[in-house]
Amino acid sequence: MASEKIIPVHEFDSMAVYPNIVLSLMLKYDKVLDPAILRDAMIELVSREGWCKLGSRLKRNEHGRLVYHLPEKFDEETPAITFTHIEYDMDVEDHPIGCKIPTHPDPDKPSVVADPATFDTLARRADAPKNLDDFIRRDLPQLELHVVSFRKATIVSVSCLHSLLDGMGFGSQGLFKGWMLVLQGRQDEIPPVCGFDTDLLKDLGKRPTEEHKYHRFRMGGLCMIWYLLRRAFQFLWHRAEEGRIVCIPAGFVQQLRQSTIEELRSGVASAGEEAKDKEKQCWVSEGDVLVAWWTRYATLHLRNKPNKTICVSNAYNLRRILSGNLLPAGHTYLSNAVLGLFMLPKVRDIFDRPLSWLAAQMRRSIVETGTRAQIEALVADVMPDWSRPASFRMYGDPGMHMLVFTNWTQAQFYQVDLAPAAVDDSGKVEQQSLMPSFVSYRISSKIWPMRDSFCIIGKDSEGKYWLGGVLQKGLWAKIDSELQRGRIAGA
Repeated sequence: MASEKIIPVHEFDSMAVYPNIVLSLMLKYDKVLDPAILRDAMIELVSREGWCKLGSRLKRNEHGRLVYHLPEKFDEETPAITFTHIEYDMDVEDHPIGCKIPTHPDPDKPSVVADPATFDTLARRADAPKNLDDFIRRDLPQLELHVVSFRKATIVSVSCLHSLLDGMGFGSQGLFKGWMLVLQGRQDEIPPVCGFDTDLLKDLGKRPTEEHKYHRFRMGGLCMIWYLLRRAFQFLWHRAEEGRIVCIPAGFVQQLRQSTIEELRSGVASAGEEAKDKEKQCWVSEGDVLVAWWTRYATLHLRNKPNKTICVSNAYNLRRILSGNLLPAGHTYLSNAVLGLFMLPKVRDIFDRPLSWLAAQMRRSIVETGTRAQIEALVADVMPDWSRPASFRMYGDPGMHMLVFTNWTQAQFYQVDLAPAAVDDSGKVEQQSLMPSFVSYRISSKIWPMRDSFCIIGKDSEGKYWLGGVLQKGLWAKIDSELQRGRIAGA
């Protein structure tokens, strides 16, 4: 179509892993929502200047590179989003899949509550695209909104290829924020979009000013080949993997963080540190503690290998650190802007040292390697040439085991307020706020195994944390047993 605008897919977005992942969020609301109101608000958002990138179609150009084709306008032939709606004349508790959505997790201790794969038929329509080729071949919009209505509840799901958005772009710093503002009639507060047709991060890492703190652990070409071969063999030998969602009570998290801080204070005091530095050194976030705590569970099966290196990669949102520099302040960036920050403990460190040590290492990694200069050095180290995947490098050693963590708490998926769409038999109702009672996610790929990846989905209105992850089949049983016994793994 001659009137289409062609936009190259940004380098971050076109990294091999992202276009081959379908990312979907499923939110359950304990009220009836009007699907037309939800649909029209999202279409209105996607039709705005800059935001219209979300309605583009993926294609390949003559060189095989991914590009977005943005139509001059959205209409019935070229819709802004794919919208589908299913209605059941029953309560969600009577539906064979809906009844498996957790409603009353253990209030006293963490518990495994669900397998997110169970909800696939609720989260996406039966003929939904499964991969990149499906989106291209069928000329589909990037965003999919799927609504399932019950008598007293509604399930709202949004899906896209990961190349379009990361977690923060999906949530409070992107799509869901804009969607809520449209629903609330606050269109004048929707922030402008930056870089929708320009790659603002293309020069990131091109001119580093210092060496990365983990540079000495950077693997060379042969080490990388050996690591990747080992990893590929593990996936081929143990093909089956399974995901679970864990609910972590608010009181448990608070107690875990408080005991961690007290341990750190005790260590600082015995070392004779100055009082003014004491609190700074002892401060850790709930996210730091959760990552440290869950690392023990995720490596339970490796406890008999004390000398094995565990590479813990924690996804780091670049928007804040780049705001006012590469990314204009006050703008929304609708692309991927995430890099992994690393720590490299040994298995013996994870189980023999106190949990506070591991949480402090996580905080130290963020403080020391989350600066603008260190981010530049990281990109220069691990992604020196975007056009050559063979140039990609990692920190660690060929025999290491890697864990990948993403914390979506700041994306605020449990705070997605869809109250303006609430209705009853008499029509639209006034609802002060309406947050989801349950959020599930799926990161699906037949090319890239999601094994050993974990996501802190968020913190709900009661302060409970929800964590999801994927492991080799069979490993979750041991974790579930440990959680039921009320023990901190390895303690």
